[in-house]
Amino acid sequence: MNPALATVHVHAGCFPEAEEAALLEALRTREVPARWLYANPAQVAAWRAIHRRYAPSAVEPAWVRAFDDAFATAAQRLGEATELSVIGLGCGDASKEIRLLGRLRSGGGFPAFLVVEGSLAMALTAAAAAAREAPQVETLPLVADLAGVGDLPATVDSLMGPAARIVTAFGLLPNLPGEVWLPGAAALLRPGDVLLGSANLLPPPGGRAAWEAILPQYDNPETRAWLGLFLRSLGILPEEGEWRWTAEPDPAKTAAGRIVARWIPGREIAIRLGAETLKWPAGEPVTLFRSWRHTPETLRALLARHGLEPERLWLAPGGDEALFLAGGRA
Repeated sequence: MNPALATVHVHAGCFPEAEEAALLEALRTREVPARWLYANPAQVAAWRAIHRRYAPSAVEPAWVRAFDDAFATAAQRLGEATELSVIGLGCGDASKEIRLLGRLRSGGGFPAFLVVEGSLAMALTAAAAAAREAPQVETLPLVADLAGVGDLPATVDSLMGPAARIVTAFGLLPNLPGEVWLPGAAALLRPGDVLLGSANLLPPPGGRAAWEAILPQYDNPETRAWLGLFLRSLGILPEEGEWRWTAEPDPAKTAAGRIVARWIPGREIAIRLGAETLKWPAGEPVTLFRSWRHTPETLRALLARHGLEPERLWLAPGGDEALFLAGGRA
């Protein structure tokens, strides 16, 4: 990718008309999908700052080394491929994928890298980082809503062709129910391809104490300020309401549970979007954030339901994160 000029592909589900309809639905239901938290550069910058401070993959040296081991394992698996591509599903700023790309070299040269992100701001952040840190790699950004792209495999096939694939999903299981995106991810894999992903875990021994131990990773001033940027984009001051963080069961019963952040208006809020005016009643919660937590057992069971059996599983020293490598279907 030319660092001064980017060609971006945008799935029809992220065209302006579809975006407006999706945002209206989120505002009506007061259930905000995760991708709206990364919609503009200010949100992306705030999220990156939080990630650098709190994410185990950024602050725990032993866990950084585990990622490097996973990357080396994936590279070894596909080392004989004549053509190679990395497909980063929800790859954020692509910091992990860039480290993976540094380990890859196929028989035909350097791999291609497809960035798949739900917002233009995040897709360009990732693509620019890849162009800067791995200039030898051909990088292509794709803006697509991973919670609603039924034709994801066909879309990716049209862009990446027959090259062997390493599909990454390092930020999806924490932010989206596996049932929403895993079918599409599994369908991307052909025989010999691999999926590298991560999951947030409920640290042992589990129970209420474990939830209380991880809550500060979420309920902190930086995260509240980041989530508040979505409200500010609607002309709403976060100070006009209060935050409520809870640990609760997973409605789909596929994870150990989830952390949920809700904002509760202190007065009736009127929001004008296009020709419509929507109202949030005082005291009625607006769900802005969800983070699913697994155990190794729920993670394996979830992957198995979609035909994915982890060949390798790495656990963070504190037991609060997992990495997995699963192969394509025979």
